[in-house]
Amino acid sequence: METEVGAIAEGQQIPSGNDVMEAQFKLQEATENGEPAQKLYLKTFQPIDRDMQIWQARPESEWPLLATILANRIIMYPIHANPHTKRYLKPKHGRFTTVIYEDGARSDLPSDPQDAAAHVALRLASSIFDLPGDGLGLIKDLDMVWRVLSLVQQADILAIGKKTEMRLDGRTVFIDQSELDSLRRAFNRTKTRGRSLIQRIQQGLVYDDVLTRINPEKFQRIERVAPPLVRVRRESAAQTSSRERAERRANVQTVRKECIDFRLRIEMADNFTSQTFFEEQQ
Repeated sequence: METEVGAIAEGQQIPSGNDVMEAQFKLQEATENGEPAQKLYLKTFQPIDRDMQIWQARPESEWPLLATILANRIIMYPIHANPHTKRYLKPKHGRFTTVIYEDGARSDLPSDPQDAAAHVALRLASSIFDLPGDGLGLIKDLDMVWRVLSLVQQADILAIGKKTEMRLDGRTVFIDQSELDSLRRAFNRTKTRGRSLIQRIQQGLVYDDVLTRINPEKFQRIERVAPPLVRVRRESAAQTSSRERAERRANVQTVRKECIDFRLRIEMADNFTSQTFFEEQQ
């Protein structure tokens, strides 16, 4: 059974580009590994005249599958859903074209497209996931997560859940929902500190390039010392173990040398004391 929401007829021209921003869906009953499921499709458009903002709906056969909804999980296929961008309909997370959210719920499946979109939105944490109308998947603030995980060559599925052990299993990277939320907060703190640093740099530029020139007697140019360079080196587990053993050996040798030097100083002091006492007796 298929149902569709929206008053725009297929093939009809749309006079306003704002209309295409209102997400519309199609719902289709299905089974996933023997489980009942509902497949949610996103209605898409193609421009007839971008300058005049005239659009036309694509045929239903070309609508992309946005999500497969099951009782205990949602399988997402994130895409860029803004028709006004060049990335429209392209995968949102690079090689990670499938994102699975396992909430362990046992909810009834929706039967109406609009209800299905609302159902998905309610089950997904808004601090981590985009809404169906925005193409689902992770929010933009978490882009660095999938970008860095792309370094794992065989991985192309991201599975997120509650109380999930972080691991790599074949092509799937498993990560807990709370870990993603912690990363989001850490990213936001970094962004805030970055903005503060930029503001201080900008203030310094105005101070040095303007204030010191219009009133040099009151405002003196600040001489800034460049911070020392820091060398960052990546090393494998074997290299780390080898380096730590070398550091321990070096520390032991240093302690032994200091002990030997200390013992020699004590012996020299004893010899000097004995010789002085002998000379005084004579």
